[in-house]
Amino acid sequence: MTDYHTDFALWAREQATQLRAGTAELDRENIAEELDALARALHGELDERLGRLLQSLLQWTLFEDDRRPAWYVTIQEERAMIPRLLADAPSLREHCPETLARAWCRAQDDVCAATGLARTLLPMTCPFTDGQILDVAFWPGKPGEP
Repeated sequence: MTDYHTDFALWAREQATQLRAGTAELDRENIAEELDALARALHGELDERLGRLLQSLLQWTLFEDDRRPAWYVTIQEERAMIPRLLADAPSLREHCPETLARAWCRAQDDVCAATGLARTLLPMTCPFTDGQILDVAFWPGKPGEP
């Protein structure tokens, strides 16, 4: 059996083969650690994607007279990817309020860093409802303008 620290890809394939074969020769501790890491990575991906989406929605709102195509693209991409991620891992929804709160704080920081605006000029709480955030028909600002 390949050592976990020597060749991770080969180790993973071997462990998958062993699991399917029902053998008892499994690297249980490292398998458990990898599964925990995978769960954390999925949660982190949701956090990152929500943060990017909220940052772009906030910039779209704040700079309605100078909207950037990149914000539009990011909003579209994240609104497509987040539901896929949640469909693949529905348990991530259990932590959505905390994830959304973290993502909102990071989005505020990122908007300040990208624009030079003071944080005091940004809304303290997220101005978008949970439904609006992922609603492909919702575009903040002037009516009829995506």
